[in-house]
Amino acid sequence: MNQKAILVLIVIYLTNPFSLAFASRCNKAVKSDQEFHVELRQAEKRIYDYVYERLQAKPKLTTERFSVIEIIPKVYFLRFETQRDLAMSFLRFQEYYESPKYKGQVFSRTEFKQYYKSVSETGKFTYLSDWGGFNIPSKVLTPFYEGKFPFITEREKAILDLFKDKKGAFYLIGGFKENTKDKKKALFWEAETIIHELAHALYYFDPVYHEKVERVLNNTSQAVLNELKQWLMTMGHYHKEVIRDEQHAYLATNWSSFDRNEFDPMPAFNSIKALIKNLETHTLKHHGR
Repeated sequence: MNQKAILVLIVIYLTNPFSLAFASRCNKAVKSDQEFHVELRQAEKRIYDYVYERLQAKPKLTTERFSVIEIIPKVYFLRFETQRDLAMSFLRFQEYYESPKYKGQVFSRTEFKQYYKSVSETGKFTYLSDWGGFNIPSKVLTPFYEGKFPFITEREKAILDLFKDKKGAFYLIGGFKENTKDKKKALFWEAETIIHELAHALYYFDPVYHEKVERVLNNTSQAVLNELKQWLMTMGHYHKEVIRDEQHAYLATNWSSFDRNEFDPMPAFNSIKALIKNLETHTLKHHGR
């Protein structure tokens, strides 16, 4: 197409009232999306400030492999230096808790590796780079203490030894120090992981928090929840029993991370805001604030 023809088309577009109306609607949509983002970032500011503060506090203790920070009472954050070490340490604990294939079953690392490759899009074992956050209730450790799992690794033993004498129920979450020169961005990513896993912890052991989450989800568009469920199931690594928990945690903490072509959280704006408020309230309550 020559330049003259292009200029004619531009003039037609700019003077066409229907084109202008369409452009106006697009601008409003963009503005709406920006407002959505800003308002939710403001809503979650207090909880991010709290987690930033906890990350900079002196660890409760430090081992050869990780440090331990008590994020709120009875919820311990195990902070590893690398994602690989983190994932290798938590793999069998986590998958005993929520694997669609091995939940509640005894399995070897070799068995899990073969299974994971069979459901991976690449056909490769990418687990150690796929997952950067972990969460388990203390009851998950019981069959490991009872000797039901063969060939305990040194990484698994480090976690088991640390908590073997701890009384009562508690919760473990795992993460790693992000390796980037942008310290502010690294801290945000680490905090986002912690907050996501903390949402799981509260959903598990705080009945009031759990009840409020269920109330919000029951008032959320079923179409949105079905779309999110499909997205989670497509990932292929969650047992059906934890889907509800994952829906709440992703909406409350990862709303800005979705590829809008796969899942658009905007229709659930009011639910997301309510979930963030609930998460903030109960996190600060447990820490006496």
